[in-house]
Amino acid sequence: MASTGLYSKDIILDLLAYLRLLDKNFDNASMYRVLSMPIFAIEKREIINILFNVNKYSKSVFEICKNASGMNFSLSLKEKLEKIITLIEKHTNLSTRESVRSIIKYFLVDYGIAADLTRKMAQKEISYINKFAAIVEKFEDSNYDVTLPHFLEYIDLILESGDQGALATEEQDPDTVKIMTVHSSKGLEFKYVFVVNMVDRKFPVIEKSDPIEIPLDLIGDKEILYDGDPHLEEERRLFYVAMTRAKKGLFFTSSDDYG
Repeated sequence: MASTGLYSKDIILDLLAYLRLLDKNFDNASMYRVLSMPIFAIEKREIINILFNVNKYSKSVFEICKNASGMNFSLSLKEKLEKIITLIEKHTNLSTRESVRSIIKYFLVDYGIAADLTRKMAQKEISYINKFAAIVEKFEDSNYDVTLPHFLEYIDLILESGDQGALATEEQDPDTVKIMTVHSSKGLEFKYVFVVNMVDRKFPVIEKSDPIEIPLDLIGDKEILYDGDPHLEEERRLFYVAMTRAKKGLFFTSSDDYG
């Protein structure tokens, strides 16, 4: 089981799309994802019809949905869109003066998502939401500007850095296997650790040259030039990190043939 990937879970992608939509109502990609959420049960052909009118009238998805009464949509779709637009406008107004945590609560309650997840006993989705809420709480407790736009900038920076979002911890899921790179294991500890691919040029990776070499003239007098093999030193550092993650048992594995 991978220990990261929170930001790629459907319920979190839906939640982020909704927050982006509240920040910018004319965000077509976010509005499209919101319309595709299972809770609304909007058929694909109906969404295609909405997108057809978006292109026909050169309007945003939000604008077409807001003017659904004048479109050639089914009565059922018009009723769904009216409810969605009403709540989007309500939550957009609330987002200018209430915390991101409160907006998430409105989203989950007003659309019936919380009740639906509880009824289905969707423990995984509920745990994902709780983990995301903890991230929001940490952001709001450590930042002066806790507005929705600033939070979305914060999330974008996290995603751009390659952070996929932490999932299960050892204490929460003691019987699962966590698969991670040595780099991402820094600071963590586990009862048992298996270090795989213990083969020359396999651990950690095949040697790569530095993408940009620094000219000697740019190195200050106080800088110390290292004459050793930097790749070998990196292997040693990562090997040390990998070994020191284990509290009780440490195992090394390799294969005679990697195909």
